[in-house]
Amino acid sequence: YEFDVPLGKSLNYEFSIKRSHTGNSDVWNNAFSKHTSLSASAKHSNVTAGSVHAVLDEEAKTATITWQTEGDIWSSGTKAVITRINVTTNTTDNIELSKEEFLSGKYVDDMIMVCNEYRYRLTVKPTEAYGTLPTVAAPESVMPTSIGNLVAFTAGKGYYSDRVELAWSSKGNFERFVINRKEHGAPDADYKQIAVTEGNEAQNDYYYNDVNAIPGIVYDYRIRGQVMCSGKLIESDEKLTDVGFRTPTGDIYGRVTFESGQAVSGAKVSAEPTEGSGVPGKSYVFTGASNLTVDNDQLLNDATQAVTLQAWVRAAKEGTIIEKPGMYKLAYNGKKIEFTAGTQTLKTPKKLSDYASSAQFVHLSAVANDTHLYIYVNGLAVAEAERTAQITGNNNKVVMGEGFEGAIDEVRLWNKALNADTIASDYNRYLVGNEDGLQAYYTFDYSVDDAFYDISYKGTKYNMNHGVATNVTTSSKDIPTSAQLGYSSYTATDGSYQIRSLPYTGNGTTYMIVPTLGIHQFASAKELRLINSQAQSHTVNFTDKSSFKISGKVMYKGGNVPVEGVSFAVDGVTVMDGKSNIVKTDAHGQFT
Repeated sequence: YEFDVPLGKSLNYEFSIKRSHTGNSDVWNNAFSKHTSLSASAKHSNVTAGSVHAVLDEEAKTATITWQTEGDIWSSGTKAVITRINVTTNTTDNIELSKEEFLSGKYVDDMIMVCNEYRYRLTVKPTEAYGTLPTVAAPESVMPTSIGNLVAFTAGKGYYSDRVELAWSSKGNFERFVINRKEHGAPDADYKQIAVTEGNEAQNDYYYNDVNAIPGIVYDYRIRGQVMCSGKLIESDEKLTDVGFRTPTGDIYGRVTFESGQAVSGAKVSAEPTEGSGVPGKSYVFTGASNLTVDNDQLLNDATQAVTLQAWVRAAKEGTIIEKPGMYKLAYNGKKIEFTAGTQTLKTPKKLSDYASSAQFVHLSAVANDTHLYIYVNGLAVAEAERTAQITGNNNKVVMGEGFEGAIDEVRLWNKALNADTIASDYNRYLVGNEDGLQAYYTFDYSVDDAFYDISYKGTKYNMNHGVATNVTTSSKDIPTSAQLGYSSYTATDGSYQIRSLPYTGNGTTYMIVPTLGIHQFASAKELRLINSQAQSHTVNFTDKSSFKISGKVMYKGGNVPVEGVSFAVDGVTVMDGKSNIVKTDAHGQFT
């Protein structure tokens, strides 16, 4: 039996078949019958209403159009067409699908252009017998963008006196970069735009100098990448941040001489910032559950033969001060200071309290050379032992303050053994940062609660052995006194001195320059100098008034014959005139 289903219809049919026998119809009627049903459709294949969607693959720069189908009939000559509308250029393209592509319910369009907005609709066009079928459009539009990724961003940590250098790298396309800045610790709402720089798809590394950063202020910097697509501004997913600051500095130079012009050697010249100068001074305060960890695991790994660990410490509870695990450790343990090199430990003969009270800072230096270990307290050697242990370098990270309670300031790490004279002359004064063998220098003056920064450098390259701070706080009050740690220099044999890297803040900092040498008196006793961006270097000379004029005549014994060419020494120092010439008797044996 055959029958026709009306075009475009989908109907359900039920069929019944029974067998009968003329002789005994009642038996046969009840004994055998069959029933079945059939769904028959003559509905043409089409796209289900509301099922078309377009999804962008940003990385591949393709659009995937998906849909659902209904109906069983695919009449001869039927066409399925995706219409692609470029909204940006107001143009239209038709993409004809095969029967198999249509029934798969998916099409990937790889012919789209960056920064153009596209919309899609799908139409099935059967033979005339099936009439016109409705067109179904995707509700969303797609627009592939060409925006890159920000890879890294760093801000200068006091590397330059006149600027904060920002450096970043990116991959892909950016038309421009937006740089924002706020004072560290302020809410994000305080970010202010300070610059916009152009990008280049062929360029990966970028730099910008913030010359308007206020000296002495620690900033949070933020950078974003942007592109303009079809009139729409698109920003990068990444908004990278970093801490940065500038530490503008100046220098004081000069000579200290007697009134005669002869050089005064060994005089200490100090530069003390005046009250309210704003020059930062900070230490880290440890609770016993805090520490500092240096990021670079290579730090001190080559210091197997010689090392010097230094720090100002106010110890309230025993713990580690500085440690390169498996190599060296400076600690406060058993009320004494310990220095461990490999398997060997050297201890101070006295308790730390015998050198300073728990409320006072004390300076510690732990030194290892190829033959001995030393511990210095406040510049003096207090413990010494022959070295017995061999050390192998490793990649363990340097840590500070593990289990320690108190304050730590002015940490210096060297891959050389400092001698006693150097320690005695330098422990109570700030360094420049480029001293030979200095691997890391942490003044902590510009550190923040969760990070600290290394200011040591060689030539024009900074070591950048920065680190992470955990559960610590910074303090501008819990620090060594100005008498313990300050800016100073000692005059050389020619009487010259130089105090370098004196920091200034804001519009400038005034320093009081003071010479000292035992009971000597100087003219003048002190000098004031303002260091700022307009006057970063000053020459300040001092005259030692603690001298008097001596004149006389040298004769051979037993007669009046003068002795020419005799020189003189005062307190073991050869007397010279103001031009550094050695004072000698003349042809008449006379001298002044």
